[in-house]
Amino acid sequence: MGNLENMYIELTLELENLDKEKSKLANDFLYEFIDKYHELQQYNDINKIKIELSKIMQKEEQRINKLAQMYEINETNIEQQEIPKEENNTKLINVKEVKKYFDEKIIGQEEAKKDVISAIVMNKLSDNSSSKNNCLLVGPTGSGKTLIAEAVGKCFDMPIEIIDTTQLTVPGYVGADIEDFLTRLVIKAGSIEKAEQGIVVFDEIDKKGTSSNGDITGRGVLNTLLPFIQGTTYDIKVNNRIQQFNTSRLTIFATGAFTDVAKKSNSKNYSNNNIGFDSANKKVNEDIQYKKLEIEDFVKYGNMPIELMGRFSVITQLSGHTIESLKKILTFSNESALLMEKEKLKKINIELRWTEGYLDSVAKQAIKLKTGARSLKSIVEKSIKEARWEVLNNLDIYSGIILTEKSPNDNLDCNLIDSSGNVYNLKDIIDSKDKSELVLVKK
Repeated sequence: MGNLENMYIELTLELENLDKEKSKLANDFLYEFIDKYHELQQYNDINKIKIELSKIMQKEEQRINKLAQMYEINETNIEQQEIPKEENNTKLINVKEVKKYFDEKIIGQEEAKKDVISAIVMNKLSDNSSSKNNCLLVGPTGSGKTLIAEAVGKCFDMPIEIIDTTQLTVPGYVGADIEDFLTRLVIKAGSIEKAEQGIVVFDEIDKKGTSSNGDITGRGVLNTLLPFIQGTTYDIKVNNRIQQFNTSRLTIFATGAFTDVAKKSNSKNYSNNNIGFDSANKKVNEDIQYKKLEIEDFVKYGNMPIELMGRFSVITQLSGHTIESLKKILTFSNESALLMEKEKLKKINIELRWTEGYLDSVAKQAIKLKTGARSLKSIVEKSIKEARWEVLNNLDIYSGIILTEKSPNDNLDCNLIDSSGNVYNLKDIIDSKDKSELVLVKK
């Protein structure tokens, strides 16, 4: 009986969180039972006590059940109570604005931009990490593969880590580990939560598949990427603390030229024409297109594991650049080294101009180097550095620089404008200075 009494006391304590009406009912029940309990203690006949207890149980069974039901209902209500849902802070993505942003940075590559933007938007709309889109960007050097991934990070405010895949090694070999790059991503993001929703780019992934690079661990590295891309957890060290990093929510890109794959491919969609910069069918009004490659081509000729290729739901082929597309990059892209130089000089009241011949010359030199848009910055820098030095040293004399067709090959062959609007050739300026600075040592 003592245990029974304790049970009712515990029940009453549990019911204290109910509303007043329910609590009163429980307390009344307890007090009635305690009174009966003390009455039964007066009996010396154990059989009589059992009979009385049986009557109590029968009499109170319905009330006990009612109390229990009330308790369960209260718990259910608490569980089912509408919890204010977090407001969806993800604003409706304006695809037109995103496309406009990409167009300002990347000239051409329309198919690639559409594929990538669509993939990222659908990733953000998905609640299931297993349905995310991973993108493989294939194309010649300098076609804009990495630039597209960087544009995604800037446009959607996502931290990004570009991994040189050639640095990765399998455990037991000297080289970089995945964990090292994840640590860097967390540091960039400022928190592990934001980093887990960032971007990882496996750059030059094709070089791990080819047998020509002498990397005996290449295919092994590619196989270790499978769980990373699918979604797994790594232990990483950040600020001397071990933290767990889950890759299932990352947006993952891989990039590669896959030149050998394109050349060796025997797929039905592949023509026998050369591709890239040596193509006999070069066009100056549109980008040179990579021939369509199939997954089997990457597996057969690129030595890529078929399981890895299956992890990329979006495989986009970028085109090589022509003279015209490179000229557009120079004059329209807000990533243009030429336009950036113009903006910087404008701040010190120096106007930068160029001729159409200059643009042609820069583009031809870039194509000759076979590094696409990547080489534009170095060509521009080389062609302007002497004129810029002369102007910076004489800001009170000059008001502008004009780059000419010959400037990329001879950076002294450009024109400077003085404050009166007169135009002088830089070679003539330097020659006159040299002559005027000659000192007669001995007559």
